[in-house]
Amino acid sequence: MITTDYVWQYTLVIVAAFATAFALSWLFFRDDKSSSEEPEKEPEKEQTTEPETERNFEEHAVYCPVKGNVIPLSEVKDETFASEALGKGVAIVPGEGVVYAPFDGVAEMVFDTKHALGLNNGKGIELLIHVGLNTVELDGRFYETYVNSGDAIKAGQKLLSFDMEGIKNAGYDLTTPVIVTNSDDWSDVRAEKTGNTMVLEKIITVE
Repeated sequence: MITTDYVWQYTLVIVAAFATAFALSWLFFRDDKSSSEEPEKEPEKEQTTEPETERNFEEHAVYCPVKGNVIPLSEVKDETFASEALGKGVAIVPGEGVVYAPFDGVAEMVFDTKHALGLNNGKGIELLIHVGLNTVELDGRFYETYVNSGDAIKAGQKLLSFDMEGIKNAGYDLTTPVIVTNSDDWSDVRAEKTGNTMVLEKIITVE
């Protein structure tokens, strides 16, 4: 015969067993859920196209100011540039609408129409970067400059940006001549590279 005391003892045992089972089930379920969850991923760092500038640059060299396809001047569809009437150099078919400084020096002339820059490296190289052909006619539309005439510049510094689609849709050729305008002061001005080129790869050497 089960007495009242035994009933209470059985009841306490059952309650304790149920509580223990519940606690263990909850614990294992929580651990299993936690282990199945993927750890949070760290946000990816935004990549930049800013060129690497921590390096030594040759004094008698011009480095690529615009990412793109470097071609000989003779292939430019403008006789003034193709004939080297303004000086020797190369041209670039841009792959990106940004112009960076091709050496340390001075921005001697920032054209009011923003389509061209006259630069000097202080070591005898006078350089013209002319973004597009006949683009003076755009009168500054689709262009933005970040330096003024007379400003000191550092290799890799952003000098100018341009809306590639806007210029093309307006009917202009984006080919960008890069000309050593005082070529006659040097015994040799030669192209160092053609084809796809990254910003600050060497493209011209003068001697």
